[in-house]
Amino acid sequence: MRGRAGAVAALALAAIGILAVPAHAFQVAVPTASPADTNAGQHSDVKLRIELSDGQVRDLDIHFPPGLVGDPNATERCTHAQFEGGGCPPETKVGASVTEATLLGLPQTLSGEIFNLQPRGEEPARLGIVTDTPGGPLRLESPVFLRPTDGGLDSQIRDIPNSFSGFPITITALETTLLGTTATGRAFMQNPTSCGPAPTVVDARSYADERASGSASFD
Repeated sequence: MRGRAGAVAALALAAIGILAVPAHAFQVAVPTASPADTNAGQHSDVKLRIELSDGQVRDLDIHFPPGLVGDPNATERCTHAQFEGGGCPPETKVGASVTEATLLGLPQTLSGEIFNLQPRGEEPARLGIVTDTPGGPLRLESPVFLRPTDGGLDSQIRDIPNSFSGFPITITALETTLLGTTATGRAFMQNPTSCGPAPTVVDARSYADERASGSASFD
């Protein structure tokens, strides 16, 4: 009897332990957030890679380090009519993107371009991201704001799709490269002019309203 009671107790404890194991939570990692050339004040391409897991991302807020800036006057601005019509002039391009996703259980790698859009309201700048998909181009806009606390830049992406042609799609990674120098020959991105750690922080929200953050830094 004592042996049987002990076995029952052990099974009960094991069951409690299984129930106590937390489910996978929405996560975001930022393995890369750095310019190609980290010298102070240098104009070079800036690469940002965000990796996502255990959820479908809906919103992203990207907080760039103080002093890492882009010049919205480096190119002409693509109008919203041109952007929606798929006709942004090539000289308004300021970057490129790669989106990794799972669609119908199959991995997909989708390339895209980033354009300098006309801002809306009082925002200083706005970027337009056009991603090529099997069903046609996907267009997202990313307004850029000036942080009042330290003068850094914040970029937002809202309502990232979680379905494609009626089928669920899960984005697993987003990678962007912002150009140090545009096709016009004018500088776009510029490093901070003072030396020291320069962290980038990414806040994400999933369609299940889970929130997660990740960060990376360069010197």
